[in-house]
Amino acid sequence: MKTDTFNKKPLDHSKNTKDACLMDTSRILKNAEKSRTLATALFPLEQWIPTEPNIWVAKSRLAIKYREIDKWEREMAQARILISRGSAAYFLLIR
Repeated sequence: MKTDTFNKKPLDHSKNTKDACLMDTSRILKNAEKSRTLATALFPLEQWIPTEPNIWVAKSRLAIKYREIDKWEREMAQARILISRGSAAYFLLIR
């Protein structure tokens, strides 16, 4: 099997790789608005509480948050990764 069948480009270490991870602010805001619209449409009776930038928690979920703190922290860590890439997160009550 040939290993040189892919066109691999050498890494350019002169470029700032941090900039490649940043999204346009307007795109982030647009994503957040789409997420808000969908969450509100799917769960119209739910009240959304902002806990961190681009992370909202359903009011019905807040009580469980305090009983399952370890699980909550793991979920928040995962959400923060998504948020850093321009997403928005909505946490619902799990029944």
